Amino acid sequence: MITSLRLVNFKNFADETLRVGPFTVIVGANASGKSNIRDASRFLHGIGRAYTLAEIIGGKYGSGGQREWEPIRGGTDEIIQFGESAFSLQVESTDFDY
Repeated sequence: MITSLRLVNFKNFADETLRVGPFTVIVGANASGKSNIRDASRFLHGIGRAYTLAEIIGGKYGSGGQREWEPIRGGTDEIIQFGESAFSLQVESTDFDY
């Protein structure tokens, strides 16, 4: 189970760590970063599916042009915090017995 997600220079997060438990709800005002946390999770999911960075950020299309993977919102223009040259996502996990 994922226990924390650290976002550095990812979208609107300069350096934040989100601690999560077995049931976590993310709430906040409009434009506070809720969807960006979802995008970070989707980015990691894309890595787990062995997609290339281009496919994760820009979308993946299969035969006949059918979309297999929705691109990360904002693409390359918005994935890295303005003025920065790189971003990182770090995950901590542990075994969890239900």
